[in-house]
Amino acid sequence: MLTHQIHCDVTFRVGKEGKLVLAHKYVLSSRSPVFDAMVYGDLAESDDIRVPDIEPSSFDALLRFLYCDDVSFTPDTVTSVLYAADKYGVDDLVTTIKSYLDQNITNETVLTILESAKLFNLEDLLKKCKNFIESDPFTVFQSSSALEITKETLTYIISLDSLVMDELEIYQFLINGLKISVIEWE
Repeated sequence: MLTHQIHCDVTFRVGKEGKLVLAHKYVLSSRSPVFDAMVYGDLAESDDIRVPDIEPSSFDALLRFLYCDDVSFTPDTVTSVLYAADKYGVDDLVTTIKSYLDQNITNETVLTILESAKLFNLEDLLKKCKNFIESDPFTVFQSSSALEITKETLTYIISLDSLVMDELEIYQFLINGLKISVIEWE
């Protein structure tokens, strides 16, 4: 149904470029309370719905899950698919992604996963990331992903009471990492 776009009755304009995506109201409303309200509720939107805050590939992954229970995302798209699932109340997909993230915590991924856990209020995952970081903060801060964390995440980590690393050590790791990155870039 989705692939061949037979008898579609709702159109989405997805992403900043407004990519045209066709779907079926019944399928969407049967799997998502948010979609149900959007297409059949008292304040139902038109049959041409704009979704500028989700990239087409992430919206496609959401639809594939709704139609076929097919879970398709990559480490690069997992956060954006999680955002789409959370936005449209697709709890089964949120649970699946949460499980994926939980099973893929490494020194390279823990900081990115921590940011997602904070953003989407995934308390169990947040606690697991916190414990992972506290168990070996030196290795975590030596990872390449440490140079990409947000100021808020860095502040959160520094404020952990049981972190056995002081602010100066973290600062030194980040400064050294930035120097290495600049040298590699040149």
